[in-house]
Amino acid sequence: MSFKKSAVIGATLLASIFASSAVHAATTTSKFDVTLTVLPKCVITNSSIADINLGTVDTGATNLIGNTTFTMQCTKKTAYSISLTPGAVGAGANNTGTLKGAADATQTVAYGLFSDAAAVVPWGKTSFVTGTSSATSSAGVDFKVYAKVASVPDVPQDKYTDNVTITVTY
Repeated sequence: MSFKKSAVIGATLLASIFASSAVHAATTTSKFDVTLTVLPKCVITNSSIADINLGTVDTGATNLIGNTTFTMQCTKKTAYSISLTPGAVGAGANNTGTLKGAADATQTVAYGLFSDAAAVVPWGKTSFVTGTSSATSSAGVDFKVYAKVASVPDVPQDKYTDNVTITVTY
């Protein structure tokens, strides 16, 4: 047999071996998921919330109302409730607090917290403001808090204060 014939037969044999390997090749596939869970979150974005100043008044002054605003930002579609707890909780309704004298903490002035300018709708530790953040935006939302002193009792001259805690549950 000539070298040329042998080379052609060898090349043909080799090609048929590779061709039969390709015919018998098998594949398998599988899948996996890539997941991410975004947790609900709310934050009060004001670096400092302005104090409510009811002014400088005489004893007997009535219907003193002041307000402040805080901004809250939540992830989209997050349900929340906001409660306010006066530092010195009053003996009455859940939205009442007590302003204490700086010089004599036994001297007090009662006040209430409200969610409306007319100071009618209470906002306290069990009277929540509730809602759900926007489905289309996680932009901050402003909330106004109103404090009202119905009547200043006969107390000594002093500065009367209390500290209110904002609690956001989501």
